[in-house]
Order: sequence, then C-alpha cells, then structure tokens
Amino acid sequence: MRIGVCAKVTDGEMLKEAGWDYVEENVVRFLRGEEEQWETPSRGAGGGLPVEAGCIMMPPKIKLVGEAVDWVGIKTYMGRVMERAQAVGMKTIVFGSGGARRVPEGVSREKAKEQILDFSRMIAELAERHGVTVALEHLNQTECNIITSVAEATEYVREVGHGHFRQLVDSYHLWQEKESLDSVKAALPWICHVHIADQGIRCAPGQSPEQPTAMYRELFRVLQSGGYDGRISVEAKWNPSMEMDAERVARWIREVWNA
Repeated sequence: MRIGVCAKVTDGEMLKEAGWDYVEENVVRFLRGEEEQWETPSRGAGGGLPVEAGCIMMPPKIKLVGEAVDWVGIKTYMGRVMERAQAVGMKTIVFGSGGARRVPEGVSREKAKEQILDFSRMIAELAERHGVTVALEHLNQTECNIITSVAEATEYVREVGHGHFRQLVDSYHLWQEKESLDSVKAALPWICHVHIADQGIRCAPGQSPEQPTAMYRELFRVLQSGGYDGRISVEAKWNPSMEMDAERVARWIREVWNA
C-alpha cells in the first residue's frame, strides 16, 4: 500500500520527509497548459516525490453531456493530457469532474449515460496507449447529479469493459451518501485507486474528533479482503495546515491500515 496527498508537486520535498510516497497533482493545473507554457517532463519528479496520480481531470467549462458537446475539442484536450501524463510518469488519472459531467436540465438520464459512456470508451483507449489507467470517481449529490454512488460507478465501468478504465472509492463521498460497504465489496474487482478524508468538513484522516476511526478500519478491511494493496490518496482540507500535520496523518493511516 502506498499513500499520497492531493497536493502540488512543489510540496513533494516536505511530504517525502513526512513519510509519504507520492503526490497526486491537479491535472487541469499541472498538465493542461498550451505548448509554449508546458515545461519539461522533469517537473514530474521536481518536488522530491513522484507524481503517480492526477485528480480534477477536466475543467467545468468542458461539457461531456448535453447538446453543446465539442467532441473534437475534448479529444484534443484529453490527447494532450494523456501524452503529458505519460511524460511525467503519472499512472492513474481520476475522472471525477462533476462540473464537466453534470446533466443539464432537459437532458434525459439515458442520453447523459450514453454520452458519458462514449467519452469513457474513448479515454480508455487513449489511456492504454499512454500507459495510464483512468479511475472513475463516484461523487456525492451536492457535487454532481450523476454517478453519485460506488454502485453506479461500477455499472459504468462494467459497461465500458476496458482494463484501463476502472474505478475509485472515495471515503468522503461514500459516507456523505451513507452508502453501504456492500457496494465496495461488489466493486473490488475494478477498484484501482482510493481517496480518503473525514466525513462532514472533509478534513484529513484522523483530524476530526467526530470521525470514528472504526469507519476507516471497516473500509480498509473490505479493501484488504479483495487484495487491494494500491495507492491511497488524501484529498482533504488540512487543519491547521498540511505542513504541520502531514507526518502525524501519514503515520495514522499506516497504523490503521496495518491494524
């Protein structure tokens, strides 16, 4: 099991000293720039830790659902993202992007699903060519109006049926939606990435006195029952700051996982 933080690559040196294994960068910020703004691939290891994963795959202004979907622009954008992900050694890209996949008023769920599936099949092929795996993220209903459960994400992953299009489990969204761990058990064959944060105010694991440690233990137990030993990223707010609590949180995650 490897632990990382959704952070900037420039935080890598500090996180390495605190005991973390990798950085999960913001794809829109880190990989999106135009050709003249793109720096050398060495930026992928420029902060002391490898950038093994990426989140926030698409900006909200790019729409995947509805009547105004620019498929040419989407393919161009995703092609650039995948090429650059390969260049910096990024292995997993998280497909959350609630603003991009939100279903507009007046669009049927059936049409929205088919559009998202078409997009997912396209990026699965792109990802395979560049040695990347896309992890579909379930969000909660305050952040998006489609794919808001682990179970729903599993349906999409199974329909796409591609080895480079799998799914993520996010503890925060799972608990916000009060979804059963049975959904995680059913998704075990397709889980390739995990996000964790305390429920409620979404702080880093172990920071909230209202978050029972037992809930993490139960989630970790289910993941381990399916043989999961991959990456676990903290995607959270830090109180009072990441610099002040990074070492303690890294130690806490490993202790709970090993218990």
